Amino acid sequence: GIKSESQIKKITKEIYEPVLGSSENYIRVNLGPFAFGAFFLRLFPDIAFEYFDKWIRRRDEWTRWNVLMTFSASRGKEYPDRARNYIEIVKDDRSLIVQRAIKSVSKKIGLKS
Repeated sequence: GIKSESQIKKITKEIYEPVLGSSENYIRVNLGPFAFGAFFLRLFPDIAFEYFDKWIRRRDEWTRWNVLMTFSASRGKEYPDRARNYIEIVKDDRSLIVQRAIKSVSKKIGLKS
């Protein structure tokens, strides 16, 4: 298994980052909610948030969607304050995809719209 920061950073660079902006359904369903929410946050929350802090500001809407949807997974819901911070950053985003993610995550963490 993955046990070190260097291993997770290598995986992030080689596997996660190249597909972060993909609109393919399989990747979307599994990357943000599953890979980030159930795996990355569980094992390496500090490193995950370092990446999320950068990724939430990327121009690509699917990247921002993936960061937000991390908080729809069970592990992601353990960080409602972080979710609120990311929602605040993108609250005026014009992307319908990002707005849907905001709405979905807001419901899951109990944030009033």
